[in-house]
Amino acid sequence: MSTLRISGLASGMDTESMVKELVKAESYKVNKYYREKQTLEWKRDAYREMNSLIYDFRSKVSDLKLSKNYLVRTTTSSNSNLVTATASSRADASSYTVSSVTQLATAATRNSKERLSSSSENQIDADSSLYDIKDEFKNGDFDWQKGSVRNEYIDVDSEGKEFQLTIEDRVVVDTENFQVKVDGKRYTVVSSGEPQSGEVIMSSDGKLTFGEEIDEGSKIEVDFITDKRIEKSEITAEQTEWKLSSPFMDVSNDSLMKVTYDGITYNLSEDGQFVNSEGAVLGTVDEQEGLITFTEGFVEEGKSILVEYQQYYSQFSLKTASKSGDIEETFFVTGDESLNNVISKLNKSDVGVTAFYDESSDKVSFTRSQTGDFLDGDEIVGEGAFFEKILQLGETVEQGGTNAMFTVNGLETSRPSNTFTINGVTFTLKSQFTDQSVSIGVSNDTNAVFENIKNFVEEYNKLIEEINSKLSEEKYSDYEPLTDGERAELTETQQEKWDELAKSGVIRNDSTLSNLLSQLRIDMYTEVKDDVVSSQYNQLSELGITTTSNYLEGGKLKIDEDQLKEAIENDPQSIYNLFTASDDAYGNQGIMQRVYDRLTNAYSLLVDKAGTSLSVQSSYTIGNSIVDVEDAIDTWEDRLETIEERYWSQFTAMEKAIQKANSQMEYLYNYFSSES
Repeated sequence: MSTLRISGLASGMDTESMVKELVKAESYKVNKYYREKQTLEWKRDAYREMNSLIYDFRSKVSDLKLSKNYLVRTTTSSNSNLVTATASSRADASSYTVSSVTQLATAATRNSKERLSSSSENQIDADSSLYDIKDEFKNGDFDWQKGSVRNEYIDVDSEGKEFQLTIEDRVVVDTENFQVKVDGKRYTVVSSGEPQSGEVIMSSDGKLTFGEEIDEGSKIEVDFITDKRIEKSEITAEQTEWKLSSPFMDVSNDSLMKVTYDGITYNLSEDGQFVNSEGAVLGTVDEQEGLITFTEGFVEEGKSILVEYQQYYSQFSLKTASKSGDIEETFFVTGDESLNNVISKLNKSDVGVTAFYDESSDKVSFTRSQTGDFLDGDEIVGEGAFFEKILQLGETVEQGGTNAMFTVNGLETSRPSNTFTINGVTFTLKSQFTDQSVSIGVSNDTNAVFENIKNFVEEYNKLIEEINSKLSEEKYSDYEPLTDGERAELTETQQEKWDELAKSGVIRNDSTLSNLLSQLRIDMYTEVKDDVVSSQYNQLSELGITTTSNYLEGGKLKIDEDQLKEAIENDPQSIYNLFTASDDAYGNQGIMQRVYDRLTNAYSLLVDKAGTSLSVQSSYTIGNSIVDVEDAIDTWEDRLETIEERYWSQFTAMEKAIQKANSQMEYLYNYFSSES
């Protein structure tokens, strides 16, 4: 409990100021700890700044360990209008002659036999719903079926073989009419028995059973058909209508379309009204919009409603041939979809076709995504009324795909694509020709390799400069971190200047960073053994890369550009090995492996010292020191509170004594005055 404080009432002294000054005289120790904490935080931040530079440079070194930076090839073509080429890093310096291209690769196509529309005056609108325009097609046999088209995704949260679709009560799944993909891989549907690897079976209640374990984190996609759709809801205040999720339901008299409201069933009458057995009318339905409009005042808030209905849907399958084998997929078409919707679904599928509807000709065109001839027969095959009759593709003659036929270096050969690779060189045939030859040359791209090495040297020099600047930074011993009291006496500009000087040199001559620079210089100039590289190019100096003559620059590199380019041109493989060779033995390691390992070690040491922005304070050395200082600050602040309380207790006692003495004096004065 705090001491009762009496401030100069009897003595007339400024007790509060005196106590503050006395406590201030005692607070030198806690201020010392505050300064120490600030210095530790500055040192931590300086280490993290250096470690960020090291991490970024190490990422660049990691990329420079790859062959693409040293074995860079350039190509030339004597006629780029006919043949072009590019070369990967594994391509040898060589030349090729394409002496003829007798045939280019083409993709198989299939087009509508006749116009899709019933007449040119009444042409279909490809953006309108198919059920709306069903009578506008020349052949309107959609083979509409009744049921419900469903699409469901299952996110696998635990490895297993069995998974359950979300199926409403009394809804039955068509166990043969569905398709399943797992992370894009299609599974073969089987109707009975035990599914094997790559197969799946489904029960009528929507349980999927795979022939293999499906990994956690996978996504299962299922397209399937049910005998009907059931939707439930609860009436809200003043509700007059309810829109179902899947319009274009079948409302014919022999179809399933009924509503159960408040436990009573309402069937659809011939005039489109929902009527119960007593003749009460619940409302009407718009089959195209899927909108149920309730009779005014009939439904009440809080009452439940359930609708059972069927959709119109059609389906067709499409199979294409490819270099990987046949690809087959089933497509479900609902009445609310447009022709363009269906075409978009085809183009996005894995079946490998590009389709479009041409308004001018009033036909559709299917083209295989891959060029080449993969079958003796048709390579785009469809089944189902929609494909065969609606799209007029059932009796059409396919234009089969062809392979590219050409002669290269005297060898007659073929490829299913006009772009193909031989020995790391990718050719692209652009036109047929037989009366001339096209020469393709593959050579080293000296300039590209030179620029990659030059960029590395520049980035290395930047790192050396940044680290050296911190190691040699001036230390201003007269400028200690400011306390809050000292900071309040300075302007903002003065504070910034003071902090700049106080921070300077916090990691001056740091051993970890100094050792890193020393070791990097060794890594750069230690020879790589001759059995890994050519003896002519087994260290950087032989490429024209040496340290600058100014020792104050701390080992920066400079390049003799002509010497480096000559080395790259003479022996690109040895240059590649010099930089990228990987081995457990130090002498066999390329420069990038050595530098990468050195940076990794330094990075780890600095993390141990200063942590990262995500580190817990107690997990690194400076953090532990900060915790110790914070504990000391807490202890001293408690002690200062005790000291302050003691001073106030003493001054309060003095004030009370003076007040008592004054009272006694006043009493005696009054007593003697009355006697006289």
